[in-house]
Amino acid sequence: MRLVVDANVLMQILKVGGRNDLTCPRTGKIVDNPEGRAETLLDLMATKADRILIPTPALSEILVRVEDHDLHREYLTLINSMACFDLISFDAISAINCAQLVNNSELKQLKGVEDDKKKISFDRQIIAMTQAHGGDELWTHDKKMLMKAEAVGIAVKSLADVASNMSQLELKEESSPGEVVSMDSRRNK
Repeated sequence: MRLVVDANVLMQILKVGGRNDLTCPRTGKIVDNPEGRAETLLDLMATKADRILIPTPALSEILVRVEDHDLHREYLTLINSMACFDLISFDAISAINCAQLVNNSELKQLKGVEDDKKKISFDRQIIAMTQAHGGDELWTHDKKMLMKAEAVGIAVKSLADVASNMSQLELKEESSPGEVVSMDSRRNK
């Protein structure tokens, strides 16, 4: 399994300015214990030898929040030291995928709105990178990103999909969004 994480999930995993008011992009409800859920996700991925793909634009987005620039290299060292993490770059295939994600209707809506263009640019880069680097799922709390990713056939999840009951550290796989299955049911698959 190859999970691609958006900045809002990566912040929780790396504990960099993570928010406690993350909402589920499907329901709009606040996700309880997002940091604990991120730790559970990380533990599960490490245990299963699965990969968490970190898009370089998402990494950049969180490093901007770290005021002490000397810590930037420490975060990079941490990421590189964990076997479950892979940094992925915006390459030529990603660029082609990204260009194909923006339709004419969206271009007309964005005409003259620089902040929205930049936001779409980052979000679309991450979606395109998910496609180009073979991501199985995109993890985000951004509702617009969720909608666009699902529109192009990418499975999208959030930390709301990780068990909040820390005695049943389980991430749902074959269930619908928001439904969490137990570890025992997963072993029987």
